[in-house]
Amino acid sequence: MGNEKRCGICILPESFPGITFNEKGICNFCSSHETNMLLGENKLVDILDGQKSGSYDCVIPVSGGKDSTYVLYYAVKKLGLKVICVNYDSGFQSKLAMRNMKRACEILDVPFVIYKADFQERVKIVKGILNIAKTVGIPIGICANCHNGIRSASMRVAKLHGVRTIISGTTQFERFGANPITGRKYSVRRLAKCSLPKILPSLMRVSALIGLERIRLGMPIWDRKYFFGDNGNVKTVHLYDYIPWACMHKDIVELLAKEVGWEHSKERVDRFDCLLHPFLNYKWFQETGISLDGYLYSDMVRMGAMSREDALGREQTIERKLQEDCSDLTKLPEFTDVALDWVRP
Repeated sequence: MGNEKRCGICILPESFPGITFNEKGICNFCSSHETNMLLGENKLVDILDGQKSGSYDCVIPVSGGKDSTYVLYYAVKKLGLKVICVNYDSGFQSKLAMRNMKRACEILDVPFVIYKADFQERVKIVKGILNIAKTVGIPIGICANCHNGIRSASMRVAKLHGVRTIISGTTQFERFGANPITGRKYSVRRLAKCSLPKILPSLMRVSALIGLERIRLGMPIWDRKYFFGDNGNVKTVHLYDYIPWACMHKDIVELLAKEVGWEHSKERVDRFDCLLHPFLNYKWFQETGISLDGYLYSDMVRMGAMSREDALGREQTIERKLQEDCSDLTKLPEFTDVALDWVRP
């Protein structure tokens, strides 16, 4: 953490790629920020009415986190939609997240479909990525193909039941903001800087496993639509393009707890649904000086969804525990034979 300079509005540090500060200590990301105009609930209702077909009004992919849980609650309680939920279980989903999904669907009387990944295959993929990290220094692609699994599962359920709309809880900054150290171009550049002969066998095995999984999911090997996209007559709408995203607010957490029995972990209110998430935070911190969560918190500060003080406090907690959280993952039975000596403070 140290005394590194941070933006006076958000919490991005001076080590962040492409950052500059003006004379007032405000970063270029904040000074150029423009508030996205919401499309409004009426527009959302018009779209949904025009898309209604089949046994259900919409499919909602859920993860057990508050964003997708609120989408489910809003669709059922506020919009009166007939919903079917779907979850892609990678095998690294937390037990708490699964309990949240099942409880919410039971309380709201919504059918719930779970597509389970081949866990042993996913273990092979993740172990391959961690082995590559010994040379590269960070776990590139730790989320390997999960987003496509979620999307594929949602599309399958929609087509099976003749549903023409998927309502997603993915926010704008998740879809468009997480670009500085993500994506194929970044990965290629990062891999090119290391000793390719050392990682080439592992890289080829991981790539082959991901390719086979995509085929089983019914996805093209090379898919440009990273976070959902329209497919045939199935349209994906993102709820928080239409209504305010306020899921960090205490009132929303209390609402979900009261209405659908939603719970969060003792350590954090957000991003506890995947056990591998600390690796993603680690990657971002080593490359940019801030965790992925901290980067997203900065966006929330700009949106007025979180105070700078709250964002900085959360980021400081993450950074203090980052090495410990990554090392703790070696206690998982699947990773006892994976060396994490590359994890550094």
